[in-house]
Amino acid sequence: MTVAASSTAAREWRAPGLHRLAPRRASILGFVWRVALFAFAVGMLLVERYPSFSMPNRILGIVIAGFGVVVILRNRRVFGTELKLFALFILWATVSGLLVASSKSEMADVLRLVAQNWALTMGVVAYCWWRGSASDVFRGLLLVGVIVTVFMFLGGEAAEVKMTAGRRAQSLVNNPNYLGFLALWGLMSIAWLWPSAARSRIKRWVCIGLVPALVFVIVLSASRKTFLILLVFAMLWFLLSQRGSVVSLQRRTVALAAMGIIGWITVSSFLPGSTLEQRIDKAERDPQFSSDRLNLYGIGVDLFMSAPVTGVGLGNFARASGQSQYSHSDYMEILSTTGAVGFVLYFSIYGVVLWRLWHLRRFPLGRNNDYWVGVSQAIVLSQLLLGFGSPNFMSPYHWMIMAAIIGSMVLWRTDAQWSAMFVATGGWRIRNGRWRRHPQLTHQPALRTGPTRELGR
Repeated sequence: MTVAASSTAAREWRAPGLHRLAPRRASILGFVWRVALFAFAVGMLLVERYPSFSMPNRILGIVIAGFGVVVILRNRRVFGTELKLFALFILWATVSGLLVASSKSEMADVLRLVAQNWALTMGVVAYCWWRGSASDVFRGLLLVGVIVTVFMFLGGEAAEVKMTAGRRAQSLVNNPNYLGFLALWGLMSIAWLWPSAARSRIKRWVCIGLVPALVFVIVLSASRKTFLILLVFAMLWFLLSQRGSVVSLQRRTVALAAMGIIGWITVSSFLPGSTLEQRIDKAERDPQFSSDRLNLYGIGVDLFMSAPVTGVGLGNFARASGQSQYSHSDYMEILSTTGAVGFVLYFSIYGVVLWRLWHLRRFPLGRNNDYWVGVSQAIVLSQLLLGFGSPNFMSPYHWMIMAAIIGSMVLWRTDAQWSAMFVATGGWRIRNGRWRRHPQLTHQPALRTGPTRELGR
């Protein structure tokens, strides 16, 4: 293929939907899609407290998925390997569940939720590709975190939790752990949005002010797993996304130590005397706590060994094990209910995402995109760790985050392909997030290359 960098490349880059680094301009369709996305994110929060929001939220989900189908039909590149693996996992869970599940109704309930998460993932991936940015998704997640924080403070729940020993905050949700997850996802959203927020003084200080508020919500929720993942995410965020600003290993080590000291001082002002501190001490001193969780893992392994290929049927862990609860683990829930085949299909999604993110770090994508790749790695690894204590496969918010990262990778892979072609010639550079002609080069000969392919496929 012959490419003239001075004409053909510029024309291809300007083509709608191709090789875009800048967000697409506003349109009526984009406005409707964005409103539906924000309303759906908030609606999922309100459904738990107000069930009447269930039907409007389903309609919004259908609208988002419908837009996604239209975009995918116009550009098949958006329907990548991750979505195909997710669809195969659902297909396998359906077939194996029909064969072995002892409760078809429970299987159908969980399967319907997982299928809805797949449709949501497809719609969000398509939106991120069409929009040229995943920032709107993280703005929606941050909005959800702000809503639960404001409701908790204005409703007086924060003061009551601080005054009542052993009480855990719930805000608009019925599960304290889920409240902690929402605050954690809000902090992850701030990390993603930081490059754009840093350009505005108001946005910068708003984000800085929201960080301690969301950390305070995690402390009041008394969620041990969320607090641990928060510390892990902060370390991963620094190590993976700040490689361009901190060059030497010595400076990075000193900066990481300073950040750890500041973080510990901040947390220590919230933690003493809190329910979270009491629950952490209980986990350390009470051997029964560890044995209960290990017992659930042991039950999951036994169920897997009884049906290693098909599992016991999606959503049938509690019935097959005789327990009154789920396995408290993404890994054991998938392994015991869908077998080895379902386990490989499901976690291959994360494997593909991490491999592609690692592969993208080899290419000059621009300062902000390079930062976002590192943040994406930190988020995915943190979510995998969170899966040891939570069934992520049933969480719509979790799949919104994964969809935002997958949709961004569709853009980044295209950018990396063109970066590898043109940056090497010296005729093109990425400046301020856009492809720019080198000012000192007025003529660029045609570059003859072999057939190109989309990177990471």
